[in-house]
Amino acid sequence: MHLKSLLLRPLAASIVAALMLTTLAPMAPRPEPGPVKVRAAETTVAVTDTHDFDVSPDSTHVAIRWAGHPAAIVTASFSTDGTTFSEPEAVDVEDSNDGPDGAPTDETYGALIRVDGVREVRVHTDRPLAKLTILSLNAAGPEPMPMGLGAEADAGTTLPGVISRSAWGADESLRFDAAGDEQWPREYYPVQKLVVHHTAGRNSDADPAATVRAIYYYHAVTRRWADIGYNYLIDEAGRVYEGRYARDFWNGATPSSDNEAGLGVAAGHTKYYNQGTLAVALLGNFDLQAPTAAAHASLVRMLAWAAAKYHI
Repeated sequence: MHLKSLLLRPLAASIVAALMLTTLAPMAPRPEPGPVKVRAAETTVAVTDTHDFDVSPDSTHVAIRWAGHPAAIVTASFSTDGTTFSEPEAVDVEDSNDGPDGAPTDETYGALIRVDGVREVRVHTDRPLAKLTILSLNAAGPEPMPMGLGAEADAGTTLPGVISRSAWGADESLRFDAAGDEQWPREYYPVQKLVVHHTAGRNSDADPAATVRAIYYYHAVTRRWADIGYNYLIDEAGRVYEGRYARDFWNGATPSSDNEAGLGVAAGHTKYYNQGTLAVALLGNFDLQAPTAAAHASLVRMLAWAAAKYHI
């Protein structure tokens, strides 16, 4: 999870322009797919130099984490036939301070990596690691479409049509323990700041909804947060996905990440700064390339809407 300095002059100018927008074309309703059960498998071994891991070719994503040596340089290369491997790429490390403000972890978590038809992952480390785990996920499922109209803020700005959690197939059972209690109880605060991230995943994602489901599982189960860490996510086509659960939104209302009193739900994106902030994450890695025009436009519209709604 990476905080990026995207709020530069061109974006600020775009926000001013977006404040003048007042309408949004309606989205055609489509039946919701129901919850998608993400399938997961883990393998943990000690790695002194290089180790090859077998993974299911049905996997849509993999993630690597390890205990000790947070500064270790870990690389991964991928093979679809077990013989020929891609060029090694550095495992982008997520900030260990992300997430709900709880006890620190002794594990270092790599960002999720989108894969397609991969059968083997070759992991290399520059120092011995007594415990390295590779997680493979199959988050495939129906492709959702935006539903409903954008929510309108006080200044007449609109939020782009948001793909609800139910529409992108969120498995809400991940939020609850065996007794049916919410594992990460919701807290609400006046929103005072807007935070922009990128997910550091693959660019040109062929199935962004699967990536949203994989991030949800990774945050909720693997990182033990019991929900996704962002309030909203935006893919390269500019589609917006509802993130952290805030409440049920009835009759096609656009998810606005707040309670009935207009207070924003605290997510888990920037430790010690989760309360009173609203986080938008763009899917992709913008250390490598700029966001697409469509993603940028949706981000501008969202920030303009939130700035008007919360008087920022």
